[in-house]
Amino acid sequence: NDNFKEISSSTPLKDVPAGCILIYDRGVGGYSSEHGHIEIKTDDGRAVSDGITDNLYKRPSHIFMPV
Repeated sequence: NDNFKEISSSTPLKDVPAGCILIYDRGVGGYSSEHGHIEIKTDDGRAVSDGITDNLYKRPSHIFMPV
């Protein structure tokens, strides 16, 4: 999608801007080995999906930043 650009997944999540999409492939970060997981980084240093977490110590497979 032209509205996002991929940034390095090794970027510390505390440094990732709000609005970025965090994608965890299957089994990455302890998430589902069948489906994986997707979150959105918030401006208060957390991530949301179907809940709100402070789990910003995990390393996503991909990070997409809105442009």
